[in-house]
Amino acid sequence: MATDNGDGAIDPLFDELPEPGFLFDAADGRILRVNTAAATALGYARDELADMSIRDLHPFEMRAFNEFVDRVLSLGAASEGHLTCRTRDGRFVPANINARCLSLQGRSCVLAVAHFSESESLVDDPRHPQRYLTDPELQRELAQTRFLLHHAPDNILWIASNGRILYANQTIATALGRACEEIEHGFIWDLDAHLDEATFLRQVETFRQRRRMQFDRRMLRNDGSTFPVSVTMQLLHDGEREIIVSFSRDITEESRARDEARRYLSELARVSRQTAISEMAASIAHEIDQPLTAMLTWVRSCLRLLDRPELCPDVLRRGLDGTLASAERIESIIGRLRHYMKTGEPQTQDMAADALISGCRDLIEAQARYAGVVFEEDIENNLPWLRVDSLLVQQVVLNLTRNAIEAMQDVPRPRRQMRLSVQCGSTGEVCFRVSDSGPGIESGLHDHLFEPFFTTKGQGLGIGLSLCRSILQSHGGDIALASTAELGGTTFEFILPGLGEDAQRA
Repeated sequence: MATDNGDGAIDPLFDELPEPGFLFDAADGRILRVNTAAATALGYARDELADMSIRDLHPFEMRAFNEFVDRVLSLGAASEGHLTCRTRDGRFVPANINARCLSLQGRSCVLAVAHFSESESLVDDPRHPQRYLTDPELQRELAQTRFLLHHAPDNILWIASNGRILYANQTIATALGRACEEIEHGFIWDLDAHLDEATFLRQVETFRQRRRMQFDRRMLRNDGSTFPVSVTMQLLHDGEREIIVSFSRDITEESRARDEARRYLSELARVSRQTAISEMAASIAHEIDQPLTAMLTWVRSCLRLLDRPELCPDVLRRGLDGTLASAERIESIIGRLRHYMKTGEPQTQDMAADALISGCRDLIEAQARYAGVVFEEDIENNLPWLRVDSLLVQQVVLNLTRNAIEAMQDVPRPRRQMRLSVQCGSTGEVCFRVSDSGPGIESGLHDHLFEPFFTTKGQGLGIGLSLCRSILQSHGGDIALASTAELGGTTFEFILPGLGEDAQRA
Protein backbone atom coordinates (compact mmCIF):
# COMPACT_ATOMS: atom_id res chain seq x y z
CA MET A 1 0.00 0.00 0.00
CA ALA A 2 1.37 3.42 -0.86
CA THR A 3 1.73 5.88 1.96
CA ASP A 4 1.75 9.63 2.38
CA ASN A 5 2.75 11.66 5.40
CA GLY A 6 -0.08 14.14 5.02
CA ASP A 7 -3.05 14.90 2.84
CA GLY A 8 -1.82 18.39 1.96
CA ALA A 9 0.76 16.93 -0.47
CA ILE A 10 -2.03 15.44 -2.55
CA ASP A 11 -3.56 18.82 -3.54
CA PRO A 12 -0.99 19.83 -6.23
CA LEU A 13 -1.41 16.41 -7.82
CA PHE A 14 -5.15 16.91 -8.15
CA ASP A 15 -4.86 20.42 -9.56
CA GLU A 16 -2.31 19.44 -12.20
CA LEU A 17 -4.07 16.29 -13.44
CA PRO A 18 -5.68 16.80 -16.88
CA GLU A 19 -7.98 13.86 -16.18
CA PRO A 20 -10.74 13.91 -13.53
CA GLY A 21 -9.35 12.85 -10.15
CA PHE A 22 -11.08 11.79 -6.93
CA LEU A 23 -9.79 11.01 -3.46
CA PHE A 24 -12.30 9.29 -1.18
CA ASP A 25 -12.37 7.50 2.14
CA ALA A 26 -12.28 3.73 1.61
CA ALA A 27 -14.39 3.11 4.73
CA ASP A 28 -17.46 5.28 4.12
CA GLY A 29 -16.99 6.52 0.52
CA ARG A 30 -16.89 10.20 1.57
CA ILE A 31 -15.20 12.35 -1.10
CA LEU A 32 -12.16 14.06 0.42
CA ARG A 33 -10.71 15.83 -2.65
CA VAL A 34 -11.69 16.41 -6.29
CA ASN A 35 -9.80 18.32 -8.97
CA THR A 36 -11.18 20.87 -11.39
CA ALA A 37 -11.28 18.37 -14.25
CA ALA A 38 -13.57 16.05 -12.27
CA ALA A 39 -15.95 18.84 -11.28
CA THR A 40 -16.09 20.13 -14.86
CA ALA A 41 -16.68 16.69 -16.39
CA LEU A 42 -19.61 15.96 -14.07
CA GLY A 43 -21.06 19.45 -14.03
CA TYR A 44 -20.57 20.08 -10.30
CA ALA A 45 -18.85 22.75 -8.33
CA ARG A 46 -15.85 21.36 -6.40
CA ASP A 47 -17.38 22.22 -3.02
CA GLU A 48 -20.57 20.34 -4.01
CA LEU A 49 -18.66 17.14 -4.68
CA ALA A 50 -16.70 17.51 -1.47
CA ASP A 51 -19.94 17.10 0.51
CA MET A 52 -21.00 13.94 -1.34
CA SER A 53 -20.27 10.23 -1.14
CA ILE A 54 -18.50 8.64 -4.09
CA ARG A 55 -21.39 6.17 -4.18
CA ASP A 56 -23.75 9.01 -5.12
CA LEU A 57 -22.04 9.06 -8.52
CA HIS A 58 -22.77 5.34 -9.13
CA PRO A 59 -26.38 4.88 -7.94
CA PHE A 60 -27.24 1.98 -10.25
CA GLU A 61 -23.90 0.16 -10.01
CA MET A 62 -23.49 -0.11 -6.25
CA ARG A 63 -22.54 -3.76 -6.33
CA ALA A 64 -19.97 -3.33 -9.12
CA PHE A 65 -18.54 -0.28 -7.35
CA ASN A 66 -18.19 -2.11 -4.01
CA GLU A 67 -16.47 -5.02 -5.72
CA PHE A 68 -14.11 -2.61 -7.51
CA VAL A 69 -13.16 -0.94 -4.21
CA ASP A 70 -12.63 -4.35 -2.60
CA ARG A 71 -10.28 -5.27 -5.43
CA VAL A 72 -8.30 -2.04 -5.04
CA LEU A 73 -7.94 -2.57 -1.29
CA SER A 74 -6.96 -6.23 -1.59
CA LEU A 75 -4.35 -5.72 -4.34
CA GLY A 76 -2.72 -2.65 -2.81
CA ALA A 77 -1.56 -1.68 -6.32
CA ALA A 78 -3.05 0.19 -9.26
CA SER A 79 -6.28 -1.39 -10.51
CA GLU A 80 -8.45 -0.66 -13.51
CA GLY A 81 -12.24 -0.78 -13.67
CA HIS A 82 -15.15 0.22 -15.88
CA LEU A 83 -18.08 2.02 -14.28
CA THR A 84 -20.79 4.48 -15.24
CA CYS A 85 -21.00 7.86 -13.49
CA ARG A 86 -24.02 10.12 -13.20
CA THR A 87 -23.56 13.79 -14.04
CA ARG A 88 -25.24 16.66 -12.23
CA ASP A 89 -27.91 16.96 -14.94
CA GLY A 90 -28.80 13.24 -14.72
CA ARG A 91 -26.88 11.89 -17.69
CA PHE A 92 -24.82 8.70 -17.43
CA VAL A 93 -21.26 8.69 -18.69
CA PRO A 94 -19.08 5.57 -19.06
CA ALA A 95 -15.67 5.80 -17.44
CA ASN A 96 -12.43 3.86 -17.37
CA ILE A 97 -11.08 4.24 -13.85
CA ASN A 98 -7.56 3.67 -12.57
CA ALA A 99 -7.30 3.58 -8.79
CA ARG A 100 -4.89 2.71 -6.05
CA CYS A 101 -4.99 2.63 -2.27
CA LEU A 102 -3.28 5.28 -0.15
CA SER A 103 -2.76 5.69 3.59
CA LEU A 104 -3.26 9.30 4.65
CA GLN A 105 -2.80 10.11 8.32
CA GLY A 106 -3.58 6.52 9.24
CA ARG A 107 -6.75 6.48 7.14
CA SER A 108 -7.24 4.12 4.20
CA CYS A 109 -8.18 6.11 1.10
CA VAL A 110 -8.59 5.47 -2.63
CA LEU A 111 -7.12 7.75 -5.30
CA ALA A 112 -9.04 7.34 -8.57
CA VAL A 113 -8.40 8.89 -11.97
CA ALA A 114 -11.24 8.64 -14.50
CA HIS A 115 -11.40 8.92 -18.27
CA PHE A 116 -14.95 9.79 -19.36
CA SER A 117 -16.25 8.97 -22.84
CA GLU A 118 -19.75 10.16 -23.67
CA SER A 119 -21.84 7.82 -25.81
CA GLU A 120 -25.44 8.28 -26.82
CA SER A 121 -25.70 4.52 -27.42
CA LEU A 122 -26.18 4.08 -23.68
CA VAL A 123 -29.64 5.57 -23.97
CA ASP A 124 -30.57 3.04 -26.63
CA ASP A 125 -29.36 0.06 -24.64
CA PRO A 126 -32.48 -1.37 -22.90
CA ARG A 127 -30.30 -2.90 -20.17
CA HIS A 128 -28.64 0.35 -19.15
CA PRO A 129 -30.05 2.44 -16.27
CA GLN A 130 -29.92 5.62 -18.40
CA ARG A 131 -33.21 4.44 -19.94
CA TYR A 132 -34.88 4.75 -16.55
CA LEU A 133 -34.21 8.51 -16.68
CA THR A 134 -35.32 9.01 -20.28
CA ASP A 135 -38.33 6.69 -20.40
CA PRO A 136 -41.12 8.12 -18.16
CA GLU A 137 -42.89 4.75 -17.80
CA LEU A 138 -39.74 2.94 -16.77
CA GLN A 139 -38.85 5.81 -14.49
CA ARG A 140 -42.16 5.46 -12.63
CA GLU A 141 -41.69 1.69 -12.47
CA LEU A 142 -38.21 2.08 -11.03
CA ALA A 143 -39.34 4.61 -8.44
CA GLN A 144 -42.20 2.39 -7.32
CA THR A 145 -39.99 -0.71 -7.14
CA ARG A 146 -37.28 1.09 -5.16
CA PHE A 147 -39.86 2.53 -2.76
CA LEU A 148 -41.49 -0.85 -2.15
CA LEU A 149 -38.14 -2.57 -1.70
CA HIS A 150 -36.77 0.10 0.58
CA HIS A 151 -39.83 0.19 2.84
CA ALA A 152 -40.87 -3.47 2.68
CA PRO A 153 -42.01 -4.86 6.05
CA ASP A 154 -39.21 -7.47 5.94
CA ASN A 155 -35.54 -6.77 6.44
CA ILE A 156 -33.83 -7.13 3.04
CA LEU A 157 -30.12 -7.55 2.31
CA TRP A 158 -28.21 -8.37 -0.86
CA ILE A 159 -24.96 -10.10 -0.02
CA ALA A 160 -22.00 -10.96 -2.25
CA SER A 161 -20.44 -14.42 -1.97
CA ASN A 162 -17.49 -12.89 -0.08
CA GLY A 163 -19.84 -11.56 2.61
CA ARG A 164 -19.89 -7.92 1.45
CA ILE A 165 -23.33 -6.33 1.85
CA LEU A 166 -24.38 -4.80 -1.46
CA TYR A 167 -27.79 -3.44 -0.49
CA ALA A 168 -29.75 -2.86 2.71
CA ASN A 169 -33.30 -1.52 2.82
CA GLN A 170 -34.53 1.11 5.25
CA THR A 171 -36.42 -1.46 7.33
CA ILE A 172 -33.30 -3.30 8.45
CA ALA A 173 -31.40 -0.05 8.86
CA THR A 174 -34.07 1.17 11.30
CA ALA A 175 -34.10 -2.14 13.15
CA LEU A 176 -30.33 -2.06 13.60
CA GLY A 177 -30.10 1.64 14.39
CA ARG A 178 -27.72 2.28 11.50
CA ALA A 179 -27.71 4.10 8.19
CA CYS A 180 -28.22 2.12 4.99
CA GLU A 181 -24.90 3.41 3.65
CA GLU A 182 -23.09 2.22 6.77
CA ILE A 183 -24.56 -1.29 6.43
CA GLU A 184 -23.84 -1.46 2.70
CA HIS A 185 -20.15 -0.85 3.25
CA GLY A 186 -19.80 -3.67 5.79
CA PHE A 187 -19.97 -7.46 5.89
CA ILE A 188 -22.80 -9.76 6.95
CA TRP A 189 -20.90 -11.00 10.01
CA ASP A 190 -20.83 -7.40 11.29
CA LEU A 191 -24.61 -7.71 11.79
CA ASP A 192 -24.78 -11.23 13.24
CA ALA A 193 -24.03 -11.90 16.89
CA HIS A 194 -22.78 -15.45 16.26
CA LEU A 195 -21.41 -15.42 12.70
CA ASP A 196 -17.81 -15.13 11.53
CA GLU A 197 -16.22 -15.05 8.09
CA ALA A 198 -15.24 -18.75 8.05
CA THR A 199 -18.75 -19.86 9.02
CA PHE A 200 -20.35 -17.66 6.36
CA LEU A 201 -18.07 -19.00 3.62
CA ARG A 202 -19.06 -22.55 4.62
CA GLN A 203 -22.71 -21.48 4.39
CA VAL A 204 -22.08 -20.18 0.86
CA GLU A 205 -20.96 -23.67 -0.18
CA THR A 206 -24.22 -25.02 1.25
CA PHE A 207 -26.19 -22.33 -0.65
CA ARG A 208 -24.63 -23.53 -3.89
CA GLN A 209 -26.09 -26.97 -3.27
CA ARG A 210 -29.49 -26.07 -1.78
CA ARG A 211 -30.06 -22.58 -3.24
CA ARG A 212 -32.48 -21.72 -0.44
CA MET A 213 -32.13 -21.97 3.35
CA GLN A 214 -34.21 -20.98 6.38
CA PHE A 215 -32.94 -20.59 9.94
CA ASP A 216 -33.06 -18.38 13.03
CA ARG A 217 -30.23 -16.08 14.09
CA ARG A 218 -29.59 -13.09 16.34
CA MET A 219 -28.95 -9.70 14.73
CA LEU A 220 -26.64 -7.16 16.31
CA ARG A 221 -27.89 -3.59 16.82
CA ASN A 222 -25.61 -0.57 16.73
CA ASP A 223 -25.83 -0.25 20.54
CA GLY A 224 -24.55 -3.81 21.02
CA SER A 225 -27.92 -5.40 21.91
CA THR A 226 -29.26 -8.36 19.93
CA PHE A 227 -32.68 -9.59 18.81
CA PRO A 228 -33.90 -12.83 17.19
CA VAL A 229 -34.91 -12.99 13.53
CA SER A 230 -36.20 -15.67 11.22
CA VAL A 231 -34.12 -15.63 8.03
CA THR A 232 -34.75 -16.93 4.52
CA MET A 233 -31.78 -16.75 2.15
CA GLN A 234 -31.69 -17.60 -1.53
CA LEU A 235 -28.77 -17.73 -3.97
CA LEU A 236 -29.26 -15.91 -7.27
CA HIS A 237 -26.96 -15.25 -10.20
CA ASP A 238 -26.44 -11.74 -11.57
CA GLY A 239 -24.51 -12.48 -14.73
CA GLU A 240 -21.28 -14.10 -13.56
CA ARG A 241 -21.75 -13.00 -9.94
CA GLU A 242 -23.46 -14.83 -7.12
CA ILE A 243 -25.85 -12.76 -5.02
CA ILE A 244 -27.43 -13.99 -1.80
CA VAL A 245 -30.77 -12.32 -1.11
CA SER A 246 -31.73 -12.33 2.57
CA PHE A 247 -35.23 -11.73 3.91
CA SER A 248 -35.61 -11.64 7.69
CA ARG A 249 -38.21 -10.59 10.23
CA ASP A 250 -38.07 -9.83 13.92
CA ILE A 251 -39.43 -12.75 15.98
CA THR A 252 -38.83 -11.25 19.43
CA GLU A 253 -42.49 -11.59 20.47
CA GLU A 254 -42.78 -15.08 18.98
CA SER A 255 -39.59 -16.15 20.74
CA ARG A 256 -40.84 -14.72 24.03
CA ALA A 257 -44.16 -16.55 23.62
CA ARG A 258 -42.35 -19.82 22.84
CA ASP A 259 -40.15 -19.41 25.91
CA GLU A 260 -43.19 -18.73 28.08
CA ALA A 261 -45.03 -21.75 26.68
CA ARG A 262 -41.94 -23.87 27.27
CA ARG A 263 -41.81 -22.73 30.91
CA TYR A 264 -45.46 -23.68 31.39
CA LEU A 265 -44.77 -27.03 29.75
CA SER A 266 -41.79 -27.56 32.04
CA GLU A 267 -43.87 -26.81 35.13
CA LEU A 268 -46.64 -29.15 34.01
CA ALA A 269 -44.03 -31.82 33.35
CA ARG A 270 -42.58 -31.33 36.84
CA VAL A 271 -45.99 -31.88 38.44
CA SER A 272 -46.49 -34.95 36.27
CA ARG A 273 -43.09 -36.31 37.35
CA GLN A 274 -43.96 -35.88 41.01
CA THR A 275 -47.19 -37.81 40.43
CA ALA A 276 -45.29 -40.52 38.58
CA ILE A 277 -42.69 -40.88 41.33
CA SER A 278 -45.42 -41.33 43.94
CA GLU A 279 -46.95 -44.08 41.78
CA MET A 280 -43.51 -45.68 41.31
CA ALA A 281 -42.69 -45.56 45.02
CA ALA A 282 -43.38 -49.26 45.65
CA SER A 283 -41.21 -50.45 42.76
CA ILE A 284 -38.40 -48.05 43.72
CA ALA A 285 -38.53 -49.21 47.35
CA HIS A 286 -38.38 -52.81 46.14
CA GLU A 287 -35.43 -52.00 43.89
CA ILE A 288 -33.51 -50.37 46.75
CA ASP A 289 -34.45 -53.10 49.21
CA GLN A 290 -32.49 -55.77 47.30
CA PRO A 291 -29.06 -54.05 47.38
CA LEU A 292 -29.71 -52.97 51.00
CA THR A 293 -30.31 -56.59 51.98
CA ALA A 294 -27.18 -57.62 50.11
CA MET A 295 -25.17 -54.92 51.88
CA LEU A 296 -26.32 -56.12 55.29
CA THR A 297 -25.41 -59.71 54.39
CA TRP A 298 -21.92 -58.74 53.19
CA VAL A 299 -21.23 -56.52 56.23
CA ARG A 300 -22.30 -59.25 58.68
CA SER A 301 -20.13 -61.77 56.86
CA CYS A 302 -17.14 -59.43 57.06
CA LEU A 303 -17.69 -58.91 60.80
CA ARG A 304 -17.72 -62.68 61.35
CA LEU A 305 -14.50 -62.99 59.36
CA LEU A 306 -12.87 -60.38 61.58
CA ASP A 307 -13.67 -62.53 64.65
CA ARG A 308 -11.69 -65.47 63.28
CA PRO A 309 -8.12 -65.91 64.53
CA GLU A 310 -6.85 -66.44 60.99
CA LEU A 311 -8.07 -63.62 58.75
CA CYS A 312 -8.16 -64.26 54.98
CA PRO A 313 -7.73 -60.87 53.21
CA ASP A 314 -9.04 -62.16 49.85
CA VAL A 315 -12.31 -63.34 51.35
CA LEU A 316 -12.70 -60.09 53.28
CA ARG A 317 -11.98 -58.08 50.12
CA ARG A 318 -14.67 -60.03 48.26
CA GLY A 319 -17.17 -59.14 50.96
CA LEU A 320 -16.22 -55.46 50.85
CA ASP A 321 -16.42 -55.44 47.05
CA GLY A 322 -19.94 -56.87 47.27
CA THR A 323 -20.90 -54.19 49.80
CA LEU A 324 -19.48 -51.46 47.56
CA ALA A 325 -21.34 -52.76 44.48
CA SER A 326 -24.65 -52.77 46.37
CA ALA A 327 -24.03 -49.24 47.66
CA GLU A 328 -23.20 -48.01 44.14
CA ARG A 329 -26.42 -49.58 42.87
CA ILE A 330 -28.42 -47.65 45.46
CA GLU A 331 -26.48 -44.48 44.66
CA SER A 332 -27.29 -44.93 40.98
CA ILE A 333 -31.02 -45.31 41.64
CA ILE A 334 -31.13 -42.33 44.00
CA GLY A 335 -29.11 -40.26 41.52
CA ARG A 336 -31.57 -41.04 38.73
CA LEU A 337 -34.46 -40.10 40.97
CA ARG A 338 -32.80 -36.84 41.95
CA HIS A 339 -32.18 -36.01 38.29
CA TYR A 340 -35.74 -36.94 37.39
CA MET A 341 -37.20 -34.72 40.12
CA LYS A 342 -34.99 -31.69 39.56
CA THR A 343 -36.59 -28.34 38.73
CA GLY A 344 -35.40 -25.29 36.87
CA GLU A 345 -35.40 -23.75 33.42
CA PRO A 346 -35.55 -26.14 30.45
CA GLN A 347 -32.04 -26.88 29.21
CA THR A 348 -31.41 -28.09 25.67
CA GLN A 349 -28.23 -29.98 24.91
CA ASP A 350 -26.76 -32.18 22.19
CA MET A 351 -26.48 -35.82 23.19
CA ALA A 352 -26.39 -39.33 21.77
CA ALA A 353 -29.73 -41.15 21.58
CA ASP A 354 -28.38 -44.16 23.47
CA ALA A 355 -27.14 -41.87 26.26
CA LEU A 356 -30.69 -40.53 26.55
CA ILE A 357 -31.97 -44.04 27.26
CA SER A 358 -29.10 -44.80 29.64
CA GLY A 359 -30.23 -41.89 31.77
CA CYS A 360 -33.56 -43.55 32.63
CA ARG A 361 -32.78 -47.26 32.21
CA ASP A 362 -32.49 -47.89 36.00
CA LEU A 363 -36.00 -46.58 36.65
CA ILE A 364 -37.49 -48.57 33.75
CA GLU A 365 -35.85 -51.79 34.91
CA ALA A 366 -36.98 -51.18 38.50
CA GLN A 367 -40.62 -50.85 37.46
CA ALA A 368 -40.42 -53.87 35.16
CA ARG A 369 -38.88 -56.20 37.75
CA TYR A 370 -41.37 -55.18 40.42
CA ALA A 371 -44.27 -55.89 38.05
CA GLY A 372 -42.81 -59.16 36.78
CA VAL A 373 -42.36 -57.83 33.25
CA VAL A 374 -39.59 -59.10 30.94
CA PHE A 375 -37.93 -55.95 29.60
CA GLU A 376 -36.05 -56.03 26.29
CA GLU A 377 -34.01 -53.37 24.50
CA ASP A 378 -33.23 -53.10 20.78
CA ILE A 379 -31.04 -50.03 20.30
CA GLU A 380 -29.29 -49.51 16.98
CA ASN A 381 -25.60 -48.59 16.90
CA ASN A 382 -24.27 -45.25 15.63
CA LEU A 383 -27.54 -43.37 16.01
CA PRO A 384 -27.66 -39.65 15.13
CA TRP A 385 -27.28 -37.20 17.98
CA LEU A 386 -30.27 -35.26 19.29
CA ARG A 387 -30.74 -31.68 20.44
CA VAL A 388 -33.11 -32.13 23.38
CA ASP A 389 -33.97 -31.31 26.95
CA SER A 390 -32.97 -34.75 28.19
CA LEU A 391 -35.11 -34.57 31.33
CA LEU A 392 -38.30 -33.89 29.36
CA VAL A 393 -37.67 -36.56 26.72
CA GLN A 394 -36.74 -39.13 29.38
CA GLN A 395 -40.06 -38.28 31.00
CA VAL A 396 -41.79 -39.27 27.73
CA VAL A 397 -39.94 -42.61 27.70
CA LEU A 398 -40.78 -43.31 31.35
CA ASN A 399 -44.42 -42.34 30.84
CA LEU A 400 -44.77 -44.76 27.92
CA THR A 401 -43.01 -47.64 29.69
CA ARG A 402 -45.09 -47.08 32.85
CA ASN A 403 -48.29 -47.12 30.75
CA ALA A 404 -47.14 -50.35 29.10
CA ILE A 405 -46.46 -52.01 32.47
CA GLU A 406 -49.83 -50.91 33.87
CA ALA A 407 -51.58 -52.21 30.74
CA MET A 408 -50.33 -55.75 31.53
CA GLN A 409 -51.65 -55.96 35.10
CA ASP A 410 -54.26 -58.56 34.12
CA VAL A 411 -51.89 -60.53 31.87
CA PRO A 412 -50.35 -63.70 33.42
CA ARG A 413 -46.79 -63.00 34.57
CA PRO A 414 -45.05 -65.40 32.14
CA ARG A 415 -46.58 -63.47 29.21
CA ARG A 416 -45.71 -59.95 30.38
CA GLN A 417 -43.25 -58.50 27.87
CA MET A 418 -42.13 -54.96 27.10
CA ARG A 419 -39.70 -53.86 24.41
CA LEU A 420 -37.98 -50.49 23.89
CA SER A 421 -36.43 -50.08 20.43
CA VAL A 422 -34.53 -47.10 19.05
CA GLN A 423 -33.74 -46.98 15.32
CA CYS A 424 -32.56 -44.45 12.74
CA GLY A 425 -35.24 -43.35 10.29
CA SER A 426 -34.88 -43.05 6.53
CA THR A 427 -34.42 -39.26 6.62
CA GLY A 428 -32.06 -39.05 9.58
CA GLU A 429 -34.66 -38.88 12.36
CA VAL A 430 -34.50 -41.12 15.45
CA CYS A 431 -37.50 -43.42 15.99
CA PHE A 432 -38.41 -44.70 19.47
CA ARG A 433 -40.94 -47.54 19.95
CA VAL A 434 -42.42 -48.87 23.20
CA SER A 435 -44.34 -52.15 22.82
CA ASP A 436 -46.22 -54.33 25.32
CA SER A 437 -48.04 -57.65 25.31
CA GLY A 438 -51.17 -56.28 26.96
CA PRO A 439 -54.76 -56.41 25.68
CA GLY A 440 -54.33 -53.42 23.35
CA ILE A 441 -56.57 -50.37 22.95
CA GLU A 442 -60.05 -50.43 21.43
CA SER A 443 -60.03 -49.01 17.90
CA GLY A 444 -62.78 -46.53 18.75
CA LEU A 445 -60.51 -44.82 21.26
CA HIS A 446 -57.50 -44.31 18.98
CA ASP A 447 -58.50 -40.82 17.86
CA HIS A 448 -58.85 -39.55 21.43
CA LEU A 449 -55.66 -40.92 23.04
CA PHE A 450 -53.72 -37.64 22.87
CA GLU A 451 -56.56 -35.36 23.92
CA PRO A 452 -56.10 -33.62 27.29
CA PHE A 453 -57.92 -35.30 30.22
CA PHE A 454 -58.78 -38.40 28.19
CA THR A 455 -57.83 -41.64 29.96
CA THR A 456 -58.52 -45.36 29.68
CA LYS A 457 -57.46 -45.96 33.31
CA GLY A 458 -59.85 -46.22 36.20
CA GLN A 459 -57.77 -43.61 38.04
CA GLY A 460 -55.80 -40.99 36.22
CA LEU A 461 -55.84 -37.36 35.12
CA GLY A 462 -55.52 -38.07 31.42
CA ILE A 463 -52.65 -35.64 30.85
CA GLY A 464 -49.81 -38.14 30.32
CA LEU A 465 -50.03 -38.74 26.56
CA SER A 466 -51.13 -35.17 25.89
CA LEU A 467 -48.08 -33.93 27.79
CA CYS A 468 -45.84 -36.37 25.87
CA ARG A 469 -47.07 -34.98 22.56
CA SER A 470 -46.52 -31.37 23.70
CA ILE A 471 -42.97 -32.18 24.84
CA LEU A 472 -42.09 -33.92 21.59
CA GLN A 473 -43.63 -31.26 19.36
CA SER A 474 -41.65 -28.59 21.23
CA HIS A 475 -38.56 -30.54 20.11
CA GLY A 476 -39.70 -30.76 16.47
CA GLY A 477 -40.95 -34.34 16.85
CA ASP A 478 -44.27 -36.13 17.31
CA ILE A 479 -45.88 -39.28 18.73
CA ALA A 480 -48.47 -41.72 17.41
CA LEU A 481 -50.05 -45.10 18.07
CA ALA A 482 -48.32 -47.56 15.72
CA SER A 483 -50.52 -49.35 13.22
CA THR A 484 -48.96 -52.72 14.07
CA ALA A 485 -48.24 -54.02 17.58
CA GLU A 486 -44.93 -55.87 17.82
CA LEU A 487 -45.80 -57.95 20.90
CA GLY A 488 -49.52 -58.30 20.29
CA GLY A 489 -50.63 -55.51 22.60
CA THR A 490 -49.94 -51.82 21.98
CA THR A 491 -46.99 -49.99 20.37
CA PHE A 492 -46.44 -46.27 20.71
CA GLU A 493 -43.78 -44.67 18.55
CA PHE A 494 -42.30 -41.22 18.59
CA ILE A 495 -39.68 -39.47 16.48
CA LEU A 496 -37.15 -36.74 17.11
CA PRO A 497 -35.12 -34.94 14.42
CA GLY A 498 -31.49 -36.05 14.34
CA LEU A 499 -28.60 -33.64 14.05
CA GLY A 500 -26.60 -33.64 10.83
CA GLU A 501 -22.94 -34.57 10.79
CA ASP A 502 -21.85 -30.90 10.70
CA ALA A 503 -23.87 -30.12 13.85
CA GLN A 504 -22.45 -33.19 15.61
CA ARG A 505 -18.88 -32.15 14.81
CA ALA A 506 -19.59 -28.62 16.06
